[in-house]
Amino acid sequence: MTIEKAAEKLDERLREEPWFTAVGVGTYHNQPALYLYVKKFKGVDLDFVEDGWEGYHVEVRKMGTPRILAR
Repeated sequence: MTIEKAAEKLDERLREEPWFTAVGVGTYHNQPALYLYVKKFKGVDLDFVEDGWEGYHVEVRKMGTPRILAR
């Protein structure tokens, strides 16, 4: 499975969660990785990605809701 398809599947699984922001792709220690962005850690069960997702390492990062900057 490609990393893009793995990211898509993870997004589909989590998109209804109130703490979820986005899934991105990148590298971690020179290996392909998924980046899972969440609004908070407290009360969020992320054990299912502890060992990765669809064969890819998952890095979890805290991030607020994206918003457009006013000019």
